[in-house]
Amino acid sequence: MLRAALLDIDGVLIDSEEQYYQLMREVFLHYGFELGREEYVRRWITEQKARTRGVIEDHQLAVTYEEAAARRKQLLDKYIERMAPMPHAREMVGYLTARCHTGVGVVTSADREEAGKKLRSMGMQDVFSVAVMAEDVQRYKPFPDCYIEGAHRLGTEPPSIVVVEDNPLGVRSAKDAGCKTIAYPNGFTAGMDFGMADRVVKSLAEIDGALLDGLFG
Repeated sequence: MLRAALLDIDGVLIDSEEQYYQLMREVFLHYGFELGREEYVRRWITEQKARTRGVIEDHQLAVTYEEAAARRKQLLDKYIERMAPMPHAREMVGYLTARCHTGVGVVTSADREEAGKKLRSMGMQDVFSVAVMAEDVQRYKPFPDCYIEGAHRLGTEPPSIVVVEDNPLGVRSAKDAGCKTIAYPNGFTAGMDFGMADRVVKSLAEIDGALLDGLFG
């Protein structure tokens, strides 16, 4: 039986990936390096490791990680202001809130400050029952820790939770935790392998009673 939902923020609730790419592109341009889209996708989305440090080391840039991170933090608010809710995200949250009596939460690899800014930009800072952020777990996606923690905070078992993710690593994280998963590929993740997902949708508007009944019926 469906009791709760856990939602990724980036690429599910907020259209952020293009802005994050442009943010990191501007960061590295400051140090004389043009970060290509393909490298960004590989480091930040496909692998989610050796990101800023990897770029600095592999391209032998004359900048420390701390300097690049400070530059990113300085520019971040400008790019968050350019982010918009994903189409039908608000309607999906409203529907799931009405359907999931145990609650609806968010799970993200972003830290609390950054995730909070994005939720506030959408007016969703007080919408969710629980929020699991980077500070709350020791291992990030694709490890299942964040979704296990989300289930614990919701007070329900993972098999009664539906997760919406835009990235195969996030889907794997949720599946390994024992949750049901819906994949919603975006412009950066379309074409990736979502074979682990229980369902794949092209629009958040597809997440309705029929789809959920099929997952939990």
